[in-house]
Amino acid sequence: MGLLVFKSKKDGRQAVRFSRNGFRLWNNGRLNLAKIGDVRVRWSRPLPSAPSSVTVIKDPSGRYFASFVVEVEPGGRR
Repeated sequence: MGLLVFKSKKDGRQAVRFSRNGFRLWNNGRLNLAKIGDVRVRWSRPLPSAPSSVTVIKDPSGRYFASFVVEVEPGGRR
């Protein structure tokens, strides 16, 4: 397992981005991140399509959030 390198610009949040090759979603709802392994995720909503990248954000209080980039059809639900 490797260490994450978080980057921050001007605020207390730190983030690391994984492209399509750096992560995988398992059928059981877990997120597998390169150099880290499986991560348990508490989903707020289902993804409308396959994600192209994920950004893991650490806020100043030490909480982690995953933000996915997905492509949706124009005029769809936002």
